[in-house]
Amino acid sequence: MSTLLETLENMANEIVEREGFRLYDIEFQQTARKLVVTIDKDGGTVSIDDCVNVSRGLNLLLDVEDVIPGEAYDLEVSSPGLERALKKLWHFEGAIGEKAKVSIKADADTAAFGNLRAFKAEVAGVSPEGQIEFTNIENSKLESITVPFDSIHKAQLVFEYGRDIKKVKDAKKAKKAKN
Repeated sequence: MSTLLETLENMANEIVEREGFRLYDIEFQQTARKLVVTIDKDGGTVSIDDCVNVSRGLNLLLDVEDVIPGEAYDLEVSSPGLERALKKLWHFEGAIGEKAKVSIKADADTAAFGNLRAFKAEVAGVSPEGQIEFTNIENSKLESITVPFDSIHKAQLVFEYGRDIKKVKDAKKAKKAKN
C-alpha cells in the first residue's frame, strides 16, 4: 500500500514528464494543506508558462482522482531556483562544480571529515556508494572532505553573482545555438 505522498509523486511524475520536465521535488504540507511541486528541465530554464501548464495538468488529474482527503488545498508548481535545495543524491550529481551550503546531522560522526558541522564548499563529486566529495571549503584548512549522503541534514546551492551570471548566460547561448 502506497502512502499519500508516493501516490502524489507518481501522479505528478506522469504530468511533469508528459510536459517535458523532470520532477525535482514534491512536498505535501499537511497543516497548511499545500502541495508543492518543483520541476526542472535538463539543459534549460523553467518559465512561468511551464509552471502554469504543469499546474493545470496536475490540477485536473488531482481533481479527477480525488486522492487528497479533507478540505481544499493549494497547489504550487515552481522551479527549484538558483539556491535550490539538494535533497537527493542525484541533486548533488547535478550540482558538481557548484558551491553549496551544507549542514551535518547532529548525530553524525564528523571526525572523518574534520569535525565540521556546517560549511560552504564546492561539490566535487558523488561516488556510487553515496559519498559526496567537497573541495574549496570556506574557512577551513582542509582542501577536501568526503561526507556520506546520509550524514547530511540540509544542503542548498549558494548563488554567487559574478560566477553564476556567466554560467546562466553561457547556458542561454548554448540553448540558442541548439535551436
